[in-house]
Amino acid sequence: GGKMEQALAETTQLAVKNSGTKVIAHRGYSSEAPENTLPAYELAAQSGVWGIEADIQKTADGAFICMHDPTVDRMTDGSGTIAEMTLGEIQMLTVDSGSNSWAYPYAGVPTMEEFLEVCQQSGSNAVLDLKFTAVEDVVPLIQKIQELGMEESVVCLSGNLDQLKKIRECSEVIRVKYLVEEGTQEAVDQVAELSHSGISAARISGDVMAYAKDRGVSVNVWTYNKSEEKQEWTRQEVDFLTTDDLST
Repeated sequence: GGKMEQALAETTQLAVKNSGTKVIAHRGYSSEAPENTLPAYELAAQSGVWGIEADIQKTADGAFICMHDPTVDRMTDGSGTIAEMTLGEIQMLTVDSGSNSWAYPYAGVPTMEEFLEVCQQSGSNAVLDLKFTAVEDVVPLIQKIQELGMEESVVCLSGNLDQLKKIRECSEVIRVKYLVEEGTQEAVDQVAELSHSGISAARISGDVMAYAKDRGVSVNVWTYNKSEEKQEWTRQEVDFLTTDDLST
């Protein structure tokens, strides 16, 4: 009976994970481990969450690494601008800030490939928030995703429509989301021109959500951590909800 019960529980969890409002772990499980580190990504993966978000920056020597800020100052024991540093220089740093950083004394700055590997092994969707600004830089990024065979399980977020258009030129499969503070009909119209598209908004009205659904555009809201707020968005049947805290 135990194995059957476990199998049933896993099947139920998978059904919940892939239906209704899908949850995305913001910078990993960032309320439990330092944001954008492998421990945060691994904890999120273990929770069975639908998707894990990582912020992507580009180094001086063309590598893609996971960090929100344009500098390493806030999160690590070093200082400097990522776009002016090499991957080797960044890999020498230790992440010494963020949730429970004392518990992860050896946490470093992961590469995008290391993040994608966590998602691939766990079956979680990888949500890449592109923090670099150059449009052409999405080309090598998409090539890496294609080399890993992960196009169908990757979502790319950007506040730059030209980046999203370039992604669509490189791949017809990777989902794209337009990152905005306020969800508007204009933003929905702009991204609706791209297939497999969505809007990711900090704020959006019920009317604009309904408009997006009519246009075939998915809606993601961010970043909500209070239980009552999450319940309200779920009641409104928002497609995706981004959160720091997977326990509420």
